[in-house]
Amino acid sequence: MRERTVKRGDRDRRPVRLDGENPPSNLAPDVTYVLDTQALRALPGDLLRRAHDAGYDIAVSPYSLHELLSHLGQVGKKGIPFDKRGQILKVKCCRILAEPHSAALAPLDSSFDLHDEERRLLQSTLDLLEHSVQPDDQKELETAVQEALLENSEQIRELHFQLESDFRIIVQRVAARLEQALTLSGVEKIPDELIFAASRGPLLRPDWATPGRDLHGLAVDRDAEGAHFFDFNWYSTSYILLRTREYILKKGSAAPPLPIDLHDMEDAALCVHLILSQKTVLITADTGTLRVLTESQERLSRLTTLSEVTVWPGVRVIHTLKFADEIRRLASPNRQM
Repeated sequence: MRERTVKRGDRDRRPVRLDGENPPSNLAPDVTYVLDTQALRALPGDLLRRAHDAGYDIAVSPYSLHELLSHLGQVGKKGIPFDKRGQILKVKCCRILAEPHSAALAPLDSSFDLHDEERRLLQSTLDLLEHSVQPDDQKELETAVQEALLENSEQIRELHFQLESDFRIIVQRVAARLEQALTLSGVEKIPDELIFAASRGPLLRPDWATPGRDLHGLAVDRDAEGAHFFDFNWYSTSYILLRTREYILKKGSAAPPLPIDLHDMEDAALCVHLILSQKTVLITADTGTLRVLTESQERLSRLTTLSEVTVWPGVRVIHTLKFADEIRRLASPNRQM
């Protein structure tokens, strides 16, 4: 077998098979693949176009657009100058998701809902971005467009900072609840049943306990409202509880301020798209997110006897590099249709 070495960033050099020698892709056309911000920035536009043209549902969350557009026109490691706008315009190959809880329930906090005005701001920014670089004889227009984009970016940055502030408040409240329910020594091994109970309603409700339920037993009241929340909330709730556990253990206390990584806010928001009854997979290279969602799925497997909804059993998180390899295989003549 012939091999060549392909550079993937500065971290990963490994041999891959040449086109025509790859096994069939494992991507499924009836699954939605949600890219986090770093995956969108890392994946080449031609790969996303290949997947899009092949009929695969590649999607981006509005929360990721918040993160991405907040760096528009900035310099530095995360900055996206206008002549590099292709990093953002790749979203044209993706479907922009609706925030799933706005029409049904708000399991985290009302601040995680993107209102119509904010959606219009995101869309108008994307529309303007396509015209942000003009020919030499249109520099006056270019300047006007870029100034409007910078104003939009500043508004998006303020919204993003507010989401981060809300995330910090949510985590601190969850930490206090965990310490109260388990004591510090018990936080390391959060019972599956506690996450199950927490996911059956709004995360910040006064009491996580379910009527008639022993958190360390198997009895459960199967009410329709609790099942609806469980369907929407399992991954977002388990992500926040398990991340909060890490912050508490790192500090050795649940007392504020906890060492909260605000980059986790986007991942917590992305988890609202992982609904139990729907075929949705998150694409990320964040090792912490990969670890937490894998643990969340393992916990769910142990709770299958308690499942009140039809749970799609597929893998819920895939590494960005693996996903890129799967897209490359779409061009393989060996692909099984």
